[in-house]
Amino acid sequence: MSKRQLSYFSSFSFRFVSLFYRIRGARIGRFCRISPFSIIVNCAHRAFSIADNVRISPFVFIDPGCGSIVIGSNCSINPCCVIYGHGGLTIGDYVRIAAGTVIIPANHRFDDLDRPISRQGLHLKGIQIDDNVWIGSGCRILDGVHIASGCVVGSGSVVTKSLPRNSVAVGVPARVIRYR
Repeated sequence: MSKRQLSYFSSFSFRFVSLFYRIRGARIGRFCRISPFSIIVNCAHRAFSIADNVRISPFVFIDPGCGSIVIGSNCSINPCCVIYGHGGLTIGDYVRIAAGTVIIPANHRFDDLDRPISRQGLHLKGIQIDDNVWIGSGCRILDGVHIASGCVVGSGSVVTKSLPRNSVAVGVPARVIRYR
């Protein structure tokens, strides 16, 4: 694909998504590149915004659910990520989310043995990811987590607890192994 074709393709995909979702109340900033091969579930009556200069790669699935998703400026969300907003998700500026990452700000209730899990509702604490964070490929970020600014999360990690500023965390569950 030539540079000219690629430029047109990116420009077209942004215009289509921007126009389609602006009608339903979402805010999409300037200079965003959203692949037409990504899916953003209907945002009607949900708080959903993407700041300027955000790149969403092909095959990304974003669903605000019953909550909200706010994505800061200069972020990239790479292929095959799944991002939910049920309990509320805030992503700061200059955040890099590598391929295959799953972010789920909700958790099923399952304490009542007399009712199916699907009928017990959800715990909704939300997730906050501050500025200048790099999340490696294949990570899982679970409900109730706050990832402070400057953090690096190693590939394949499962983040179940909040991470302090400028920490490097790896593993299942993710543990801080050093500071930047």
